[in-house]
Amino acid sequence: MRKLAIQLENETFTPGEKIEGHVIVTCDNDFQCERIHISLKGTELARVVIHAGKVTIVHEEKREHISKTENLADCLTIPQGDSLYDFSFTLPSNIPGSYVGTYGSIKYTLQAIAEISWARDLKSEVDLFVPFTTNLETDTVQSPKTGTIEIDGITILKVQIDEDHLSPGDSLSFRFSVDRTAKIRGVRADLIRLEHVEPKGHRMNTKRMIAEEYYPDKEIVRDFWTDATILTNSRWTPSFSSELITCHYLLKITLDIPLRLDSVIEIPIILGSSGINDDSAFDL
Repeated sequence: MRKLAIQLENETFTPGEKIEGHVIVTCDNDFQCERIHISLKGTELARVVIHAGKVTIVHEEKREHISKTENLADCLTIPQGDSLYDFSFTLPSNIPGSYVGTYGSIKYTLQAIAEISWARDLKSEVDLFVPFTTNLETDTVQSPKTGTIEIDGITILKVQIDEDHLSPGDSLSFRFSVDRTAKIRGVRADLIRLEHVEPKGHRMNTKRMIAEEYYPDKEIVRDFWTDATILTNSRWTPSFSSELITCHYLLKITLDIPLRLDSVIEIPIILGSSGINDDSAFDL
């Protein structure tokens, strides 16, 4: 036996969809094989590693969203050339999408195995992408979200968002106003992704800046609203909360003040999914 491969028309499947394909076995000569089977697994993992001196402590928790095996052939002689073995699985309709973060992941994998009695088993593996399927529908904010920064009793920065629910790829629009008396270098806007995991009670929160814009003081008209946008990416993972992982976003507005600590406003943002993303959750 020279080669074992899994053949699929594509590698993206939505929850509830049927996965159909072939296991292709390539042999140079007739070959005796004990068994050929294929498994579909969907595993959610939260894993936190703590280093304390020379000691490493791993806190890990798993959830299996799907675990199925299909037997394709037993005790057979595989002829020379390529032989195809059909398989099909159906994904559960209530599973979360694929995700790879800092301390958490949700992965879906097909693995085919050809068992050989007198040699090492031959294996082939394919990672599948399952998009999140949450719809935004009409769930938008009822009133603008606002934030302010005050110094010495004076409101020196006001921020306003009209809509905090959006789809990956949409522009996040907001506006800000800076008081004429404020001494600043500029205003920085960051979009932050937050991940929360808690394997076996050991909490870990991480923040990652994924987009930013900077508005220098010379471009800001004081005491007037400045319209601003941050473009999101269609490849970003939507906000979600699964059994072990929570992922959400916030808009962080920082007032860049010379010779003192910067002042910050943080406004939660909900990134939904209005359709099927491409295989993107592995990028963030």
